[in-house]
Amino acid sequence: MRKAITWIACGLWGLPVMAVAGSSALNAHIKNLQINKGYGNFVFINIDVTPTGAPACENAAWQYTLSLSNPGDSQLYAMLLTAYAAGSPINVQGAGVCNEVGFVESATAIQLTQ
Repeated sequence: MRKAITWIACGLWGLPVMAVAGSSALNAHIKNLQINKGYGNFVFINIDVTPTGAPACENAAWQYTLSLSNPGDSQLYAMLLTAYAAGSPINVQGAGVCNEVGFVESATAIQLTQ
């Protein structure tokens, strides 16, 4: 029995854990970025692709927000600015929740693509 539990635990270790499935947007170009200190310390992101799997808090004007409250967020913001300036496409992964503002999904990952 102990051996079986060990094998099951080892098998599950390799599986990804997803608490909440968020949306995703592939090969998107940034149309607009906006920071409004009246809302908080984050950036609004508007892209030219409709995300798939968007949560109920989706918004027509903005697809994602990105927190600017820690160094990792600042690095993602730098990637956004780079992609916007170069006109490069990005892939965005959403959190499945609207943390920064109640009507736009929070972004958790951004990938520059070509």
